[in-house]
Amino acid sequence: MHKQQKGFVSIIVASILMILLTLITIGLSRIMQREQRQSLDRQLSTQAFYAAETGVNDVQAKIQSKTLAIEEKKDCDVTNWPTDGANGVVDPSNPSIAYTCLIYDSTPSSLEFNNGSIKTQESRIFPVQSKNGGNINSIKFEWSGSGGVNKIQGANCTGTTPLAPANIGSVPILRIDLMRLPTTGSIVRQDLIDQTVTTYLYPHSELDACGNIKGDLSLYAGDLGGGQTKNGQLVNVDCRGAVNYGCSFEYTDMAGVGSLPPSNRYFVRLKSIYNDADVRVTSTATAAGVDFEFVGAQTVVDSTGIANDVLRRMKVYLSNSSSYPVPEFVFQSADGVCKQLNVAPGNVVSNNCF
Repeated sequence: MHKQQKGFVSIIVASILMILLTLITIGLSRIMQREQRQSLDRQLSTQAFYAAETGVNDVQAKIQSKTLAIEEKKDCDVTNWPTDGANGVVDPSNPSIAYTCLIYDSTPSSLEFNNGSIKTQESRIFPVQSKNGGNINSIKFEWSGSGGVNKIQGANCTGTTPLAPANIGSVPILRIDLMRLPTTGSIVRQDLIDQTVTTYLYPHSELDACGNIKGDLSLYAGDLGGGQTKNGQLVNVDCRGAVNYGCSFEYTDMAGVGSLPPSNRYFVRLKSIYNDADVRVTSTATAAGVDFEFVGAQTVVDSTGIANDVLRRMKVYLSNSSSYPVPEFVFQSADGVCKQLNVAPGNVVSNNCF
């Protein structure tokens, strides 16, 4: 009887071990399957991303070739993208990879330059003109450091303002060159010189000793052509605003102040100083009852790509024109610079000259 009980216990132990080994095997199998699926999902996600990017590139190609059929596409239909009947397929040999939704707007209500696209060594130039007409009344600039950095150098209320922000990771100074163009007629070089105002926007976050924001909050662009007393100013700007764009500055009363008549065309040249910047630009015009829509500046593209059952979506702001070949410095060379100096007279005698 005792021997029979020993055999029964052995069967139970063996069964338990078999169950444990089976559970371990199933668990390892599930882990392997999950890893394989995650690896496949990563691969499909990359393919879907590139498919969405292809949709953006197709829109950009049509912008550059000036073959964009309509200014604004509000539906997702991609039947005739990039060609008639293509249905957004990236590679005809693999129709499971395509972009399934493509929306764009070439007359957006705001211009956005993100991911630090306003550089320290390269200017960004774009027009400010309303789709619906009307003279420009105001232009507003909101900016932060690249990636939404809003760390601000505080104002010095008792002394002079330092030119450079104290911290490398702070919001940069923004340089704006605002150029007025005539509503009609040709553009004359001297008019461009007289009707361009340059402003350096210095970010601040504190009040002065009197409790006021240290510096101007706005600037009259009507000063153009009238002696340019504000040209080249360093303007302290209040930077205690929203999270995304902490600094805000606005040219105001552009249609009603100054010696020049109002204009419906301006060009803006943006450049960041010390650090790259993210910038958003909005504007208003005198045309009553309509929202301002920029024309000829940017196209906003919303594209969704698919690879099997994985989707990726992206939103991109494209420039509507090629970059303008504007020199960044008074003198610039792609190679070394050799200087030759002629000194006259040949002999100079000077005592105590250091």
